[in-house]
Parts: sequence; C-alpha cells; structure tokens
Amino acid sequence: MSINILKEPRDKEYERLIQYAFKTCKTFVLAVQREILIFYPKPKILEELEQYKVNGLKALYYPQINYYNHDTILYFYECNEGAKSIIMQAVMGLYDWRHPYLPEDLTFLDDKGDIWMYSISHENIAGIYERNIDEVEFIKSEIELEIYWRERVYTEAEAMEAITNLHCLIDGYFFLLRANETWTLDERFSNKENSEHYMYWNEYFDEYDIKEHYLAFEIAHLGNLLKLNNPIYAFDFSNLLNEVQNTSYLEQSLIRNIGGNSEILYEFLERFKLKYKKK
Repeated sequence: MSINILKEPRDKEYERLIQYAFKTCKTFVLAVQREILIFYPKPKILEELEQYKVNGLKALYYPQINYYNHDTILYFYECNEGAKSIIMQAVMGLYDWRHPYLPEDLTFLDDKGDIWMYSISHENIAGIYERNIDEVEFIKSEIELEIYWRERVYTEAEAMEAITNLHCLIDGYFFLLRANETWTLDERFSNKENSEHYMYWNEYFDEYDIKEHYLAFEIAHLGNLLKLNNPIYAFDFSNLLNEVQNTSYLEQSLIRNIGGNSEILYEFLERFKLKYKKK
C-alpha cells in the first residue's frame, strides 16, 4: 500500500528518514531538467556523488514522478555510507531538493528496482510504498513522519483516471467561466454526482465537504480571478488551501498575475474554507 507523507520531513525527521532509506534500499535517484542546464551550471553535488553513480541503469519511466519527460535526466546512485553523508548534509528537508542549484525529486529504489520512496519537490508531494504493517508503525513511531496510509490502493491506471477526470473538469469550467456568469454555471452542475474515482482526492481535501464538480468549479474560478492564462490544478490548490510548507514560490507566482494584489488570493482561500470545511 501507499503511505502519503503529509508534512515535509525536516531536520531530525529528514535525517531519520534518510538513515532508514539507506539501510533498506539499494539505489537512489535524483532528477535534473535539461533546460535548467542551459541557464545554470550543473549542480555541484552531482560531482560529489559521481563516485557512487551506478552506470548502466537507464532513465526508466516511473509513474510516481508525474512530470517526467524526455528532457529529464535521472541519475542513479548506490546507497552506501559515503553517499548517505552527502545526502544528509546537503539539505535540511526533503523538499529542499529543488532546481536550479540542486537536483530534484529524491527517490529510493529497493533491491528489485521498484520505488520505495518518491518525492516531487516542486509539488511538495512524497510517498512511500511500505512492505508490511510493521514498517508503517516504524515510520510513524520511530521516524515520526506525519503520514496518511491509504486503506484503498489505487492502481496507476485508476490514479491517472482520477487525476485526468478532475483536471478535465477544471479545464472545462475555467474556459466556460470566461464567457458565463457564475450562477448560471452553478445551476448546470449542482445535481451532478461524483465520478467513480473521486475518492482518490480524499486525502488532499479530507477536511472539506465538497463534491467533485464544485471543487473543479472553485479551482477554475480561482484561476479566472487571478487572470491566469491556464488554470492551476488540484495538487497546487490543495497545497495553498492547506498551507503546506514551501508554497511561497507558488503564491508569489500567482500574485504576480494580479499586479501584486495578494488579497484576492487569500480572500478566496478563506471563503472556500468557510463554505466547505467540515463542521
């Protein structure tokens, strides 16, 4: 099953997580976008890790690294004491692995080459594929991570269907809102039921009582209020809404679209909380 890491492991939690990962895994992976190398020098830490690089492993497609494309370079390294020391000292938290001065998305593979832990730094997302219930308890009690353990396991296809379905709804409402009044659109979807895989999003919006079409509409509405050319999507909205650490870069990016008027963004988030938060 999948463990979702709810709060970024930092300081001691990060150290304990890395200690355990290096003890139980065989390989770790770091990612660099080719376009970053056009404007910035190659991250220095890659030189430090060069001696631990595993040659011959291909840059495989990993579904959990959901922004993967052919412009991504994946570097594979052996899990050993020397590499562990570098990884532990390089940053203070898991999501500090971020361009342009560091590689991104620290990922650990087990001895079969399967993902044990993945992270998507710029999305503040990370998860672990635990091997047994004892490991879940160890991660909670000894490493002291704040986690959500899914009782319902989604296949890759189911997860992609849930993500795609919600994002398509957001796209649709985003562009419809440019030519329609809010109340007329609200009448159109107020009786629509949730799709089969909407439960996938429970862990991201578990504090809120909101149907799928309403969620898509609200996210699309925010994008229009912020005068964006394209909508933001559910992962970023969840991070903003739940005040996930390290979202300041996203907030500033959104605020720049409205001439620095941050009140529009924050007032919308507060209104959403008042309207949909569970009693």
